[in-house]
Amino acid sequence: MKCLNGFGMAYCVVVLSIIMLTSLGTTMPYVYKPYPEMLFTRQLIAYFLCANIVFNYLLTMFYNSYYEPSKMQHSGLVDSNWGKCLDCDQLIPPRAHHCTLCRGCILKRDHHCFFTGCCVGFYNQRYFIGFLFHVMIGCSYALYLLVSYVDSEYAVFHQTTSWYQFLYHFFLPVALGEFLMGYLDVVELVFILIGYLMFASGMGATVAFVIEMYLVCRGMTAYEIKKDGPDFSRKPRLSDNLRGVFGNYWIVNFLVPLPWIKPKGNGIDWYSRAKAI
Repeated sequence: MKCLNGFGMAYCVVVLSIIMLTSLGTTMPYVYKPYPEMLFTRQLIAYFLCANIVFNYLLTMFYNSYYEPSKMQHSGLVDSNWGKCLDCDQLIPPRAHHCTLCRGCILKRDHHCFFTGCCVGFYNQRYFIGFLFHVMIGCSYALYLLVSYVDSEYAVFHQTTSWYQFLYHFFLPVALGEFLMGYLDVVELVFILIGYLMFASGMGATVAFVIEMYLVCRGMTAYEIKKDGPDFSRKPRLSDNLRGVFGNYWIVNFLVPLPWIKPKGNGIDWYSRAKAI
């Protein structure tokens, strides 16, 4: 299972690098070549998106959510919501769970992400969500640029008169057949394959982002829903759930990561809907 960490991280870095380089180096300069001023502003936006993707990705990996009793302070109240980790041989707070791949107990553990090689938990969930958000937007925009590029540059697509004809030629089995028959060259086929990478990455990020935001708004984690654990949601105060992940200026996290603004709480003391810890 641990090899999946390396594969997932390599896949994520390689695919996103290909998408960024294709967009910044080829499709964007071509599409906006007649409009130099527009090209400059679009490049600034693209670099902003790329920077957010990179920094949120790195912060997700480096801001771990390990429970380390000797380095943490909490209310000191331990009750039945606390558990015992047999692997670490220690008491662990509510919502903390052991990860065999990370070899530690993770505060407010949501899930283990193979694409970042670490668990998503209390301290790095907001960076993970920020990463998904910007990948979702970036891949959507990159796909738009690529479609505009191949539609203008290559005869097979340029001669189409409707969207369904364009999509027909973009359909991978059809594209492979046209490549074997000589209607498409290697470069055209490569752009089509990159388009599929953009679509798959964008759709994957979109689905994951929607799921994560749904869980955040409910005040739950994927682990708790899967295991049907205790309900620590803070309904009906949506603002508390958002601040518990993103901090006080939660909406700004969707524009830039804010490492100096901490999530609300300490990841150890939680309030269940039945009683306070």
